[in-house]
Parts: sequence; structure tokens; C-alpha cells
Amino acid sequence: MKADNPIVPTNSTDGVLRVFSPGRVSTPEQDAKNIESTQEDAAKWLASQYKGPVQITQLGEQASGWLAVRDSMQVAEERVRTRTVDLVLATELREIYRNPAFHWKFAQEWVDHNVWLILIHDLVDTADEDWETAMHIASLRHGMTVPETRLRVRRKAKYSFHAGGMVQKIKFGYRKLTKEEAAGGKFGTPGLRIVKDDEDGSKAKVFDKIRDLAAKGYGAYGISLWLNDEGIEPGPYVESGVWTEPLADNMLRDLILSGQRKFRTTIVKMVYRTGKSRRLVNVDGPERKSWPELAYMTGEQQASMIADLDAAKRLRSNNKKGRDHPLYNQPRSQTLWPGQQVRCGVCDGLMYRFGKVLKCRNAVANGPRTCWNHLLVPIAMVFDRVLPALVRFLDSHQGGRADIAASAWETYQQVVRQRSSSRSAVEREIGLLERQAHRISKAYIEGVELEAFVREAKTLDGKLAAKRRELARLDSVEDPLGRVQSVEEMADRIEEYIIRLATGSRSFADVLRKLIPRFVVQPVQALDRPQVRPRAYVTFGTAAWAGPGKVAREEYLTVDLFEPPDHVTALPLCLEARRLNPKASLKEIAAFIGYGHMTVKRAFDYAKLMNQAGMSEPYRILTEKPDVASRWRDPFRGPRKPAA
Repeated sequence: MKADNPIVPTNSTDGVLRVFSPGRVSTPEQDAKNIESTQEDAAKWLASQYKGPVQITQLGEQASGWLAVRDSMQVAEERVRTRTVDLVLATELREIYRNPAFHWKFAQEWVDHNVWLILIHDLVDTADEDWETAMHIASLRHGMTVPETRLRVRRKAKYSFHAGGMVQKIKFGYRKLTKEEAAGGKFGTPGLRIVKDDEDGSKAKVFDKIRDLAAKGYGAYGISLWLNDEGIEPGPYVESGVWTEPLADNMLRDLILSGQRKFRTTIVKMVYRTGKSRRLVNVDGPERKSWPELAYMTGEQQASMIADLDAAKRLRSNNKKGRDHPLYNQPRSQTLWPGQQVRCGVCDGLMYRFGKVLKCRNAVANGPRTCWNHLLVPIAMVFDRVLPALVRFLDSHQGGRADIAASAWETYQQVVRQRSSSRSAVEREIGLLERQAHRISKAYIEGVELEAFVREAKTLDGKLAAKRRELARLDSVEDPLGRVQSVEEMADRIEEYIIRLATGSRSFADVLRKLIPRFVVQPVQALDRPQVRPRAYVTFGTAAWAGPGKVAREEYLTVDLFEPPDHVTALPLCLEARRLNPKASLKEIAAFIGYGHMTVKRAFDYAKLMNQAGMSEPYRILTEKPDVASRWRDPFRGPRKPAA
């Protein structure tokens, strides 16, 4: 192509022609040098057309031409807005975008900002009055190749799959072969790119054991724990290096275990607006090919194992799910206190609520399992020991009780309004449905078809019954907040209401998180038993309340969130009694302090252990995983008896 019009700077005022030269390859398999070669061709062409000073910005990337947002195009858009470029130069339109909609948006935006666009091989030169015609032809030419390329890729992929190729991520028990290994036929059928990785037969024994566990009622969760306990490593694509319930379940349901490979279980559909893809279920069903040499079990054995897994899953799935769950569509960040507040003293991860306890998110079975801290922190103990201490701290701060009472009163009123609004909404819906039922009844009297009337009447009756049940439930639920008439009454009963609101209000949880900026749970262990217990390090602060002229105060508190054994509780009393009367017997000390004499004996034995360990307090703080920790080795779940 030869430029029909002399190339001159359009936006620059210093005589330097500023050029933007984009480049692109679609996939990682394509040679990145293709970008350099096309940009070099464009630079040589420009040198033959323009002899003045030139400043070229060359940007290349590996990205799909269908993507609406790409790094190089964002740089280009910034150059447009700031008018710091005179010419966009590329060899072909496909180096910029593939989507015809983006072709025109890109070209017109540059022209509107007085920037020259030249596509050398497509004969597009926006300085030419007839450039739109060339642009239409270029867009049509490049767009027409896309459906043909897509069809060719699918045809080749299907052929490769049936020939033994298209091996993507491989799972436990298998190994991917190179093209040379597969072609030689040494490892199996020539061309098959996957083989069983089980030369010593150990993995076959693993699958035999898994089938036995499944038959005994152990689900995927229990099997994943067994695999981890046995030190069996998952597949090479598992970055965490540990088995999880979904990972084990997915592997055991893969039909490759019985010698069948599947391909295109999902199909990829592109979203034209963004250029990104989404996966959809292949309604026509996947491609299948049987390779008996890949089987670890027969088809009947795998079908029986999957049935056992399904049965175990049904027994475990007693909790409500989906829309029936009380937390449906509720962000985790809006959890009840102390959720999203307490942190693990080992890994600093958040401790999530699991029913009545807190547990580190990095230690749960379905999480990353990177933390060894398997403490279960009773939430009731947190309420009983931390919140009363918070009230005492606020009472020591001038105006603290009034401030927390005002926040509690506001939250209380909000909860009452929400409940009243919910009840009113249900009553309005019931009234609307009753009016609709009356109109339908009247319409039938006037001669509507019987079948249509019955169908619509049944639908309305069902909706009415559901709404009336909902209203009855709202009326029957006991109000956990009780009744309070004023903010003054709230202040008088704040010890009671701070716990009630923490138990049932998510908005009040935000108030507590501001008043407790630090809440860390550290595992501790006694010297005479393996049980690991939770100790909390809590910081109370008034920074959330401190306004102009007020000084924020902080208080640090250490709280043991467990009931200590009697001999540890009695230890200080025993030592004091011995100090007062060194010759007193165990029974005399027991009678003096009010404990049994065996408790006193265990207390003195524990004091000896503390002296030997050089400790001044009865619990050691764990900073490393203990060698022995009772109930921390969560055994895989056995069969559960169905309800009678």
C-alpha cells in the first residue's frame, strides 16, 4: 500500500510524528515473535512513506481479539483522550480487534480525535475520503474467517479426542504422555495421550479401599480425610496439596475410573459485549470413548460406589439449602457477631461461625487446610465472658454506657420496624390474593371455562395457604429481644440487651466490631492433658465514640474461653493455704478451701509440673502444632442411621 496523502503530524506541535503500533497473538501456543515481525514490517513501511522524525510506541500482548478490554487498547484509549498520538499503524485489522462492532468503534473514535489510522494490508487510510468503504471490506473479510476457523477447531478437537488426544488436566492415578511416548505404543494403544500411573499397583489398592469405605457409608468428606491421613497426594494440578470433599467427589464420579473418557461435557459460549466466555451444559451430551486399559474398576463397581456416595450425601444433607436457608442471599460480611471479627492466633485467618462454635477458616475440611489450629471456640462462652467485660469497660469511660445504649436503642427500633413491615407486607399480599380469588369466582359465575377456572383457583389457593402459614409463623415466633420502652430503660438493662442484640442483630455486630478492634484466639494447652483450649486476647477501644475534644481509650484483656478443671482453679488457694500452714495435710487444706482432698493432691502435682517446666501460669501457649491434641484428628465420618 502507498499512502495517498502525505503523512503529517495531526496533534503534535513539535514536528515529531508520534505513532502507536499495536500487535497481538491469540493463544499462548502462538509465537510471540509474530508480533515483533508484523510491527517491524509496519515500521519499514512507515520509513518508506515518511522521512521526518518519528517516535513509535509498540505494544504487543497475548489476548483474544474478541476481548473488549485489553491492556494495549486501554493505553490506546488514554492516548486518544490526551491527544498524544498522531497515527495508529498496523498491518491488518485483526491485530486490533476481531469483533466487527469493536472495529468501527475503534476507528471512529480515533478519527473523531483527529488521529490518523492506517491498516497497510487492508488498504485502510482514514485520510482518504472513501476510507469507510475499505473499512467495510476489511471488517467483512476478517469477520468471515471466524465461523470457518471455529468449525475447523471443533472438528480437529473431536478427531483428536477419538484418537486419544485432548488430554487436559489429569487426575489422581493417571499420567499424561508426550506425543512421542503416545506414538510409540509402549504404554498402551498408540496415540492415547494418558496412561494409568500405577506401576506398583498401589493406586489400585487405594481405589479398592475407597470402594470399601463408600460401601460402609463413608461419604466424600470422610474419604478425603482418609486420603489426607494416609499421606496420599492428590493430582498434580491441586495447588494446596490436600484432598477436599469436592475434589474427592469429583474424582470418584469421573467415568475414566471405569475406562471411559468424556469430552465436551460443557460448551463455551462467547459473550459478544465483553468478548469473555461462559460455560454451559452440553445439552446434546458429551463425546465418549471407551479405553479399557485406563480402568481401575468395572462400570458396575463404579456405579455401586457412586450410589453409596449419594446415599451418604443424602444422610448428611439435613440442613436447609438455597432459598429455604435463613441466610439465603445474605453476604458473609453481614454475619452475626462474633463472625467476621475473631482471628486465629496461628495464621491470622478469620474464624467462621459453624453453628454454635467458631473455627479457623484455613483449618476447615472444605477450606485451604493450611492452618493446624483446629480449635472449636464456643460462641456462648464468648458472649458470657467478653460482652460483660465490654460493659464494665464502657462504664469506666465517661458517657460510655449512654453511648452504647443509644446504639442499642437505635438497632432495637430498626429490628422492630423491620418485623412490623414484614408482617404488614404479608397481610397486604393476603388481601390482594383474596381479592383475586373473589374476582375469579365472579368470573366463573359469568361463564368462564371450568378447566381454566379450576387451574387458576388452585394456584391462588396454594399461594393464599402459603402466605397464611407465613403470617402464623411471624405471630408465633417468640421475640428474642423482649420489650423495652425507652433509651433510658435500655441503658439500665444494657448488660442483658447487649447480649440479646449480639445474638440476633447483624447491624449491631458492626457496633461491636468498632468497640472491639482486636479479637485474637490463641490455642493453649495444659501440662497434664492433651486437650487444646481457646484463650482470647481482646482490645476494647472508644475510638468509634471519641468526637472532637474527646480522648480515645483502650483496654487490653486476656480471657480464657473455657472452664478450667477444678485442680487448676484450686491451685492458687492450695498454694496460699500451704504458705499459711506449711505442715497442714491434704485433707486439712481441702477442708479449709472447700475442695476434695484428691483435687488438692492434683493441684500440688500440677504445681510440680509447672516448676519443672519453668512456668508461672498453668497453660502453655501453642505456637507450633502440638504432638498430641485430643479430638483434633477428625476421623472420617462413619455411616449414620437413618431417622426412624
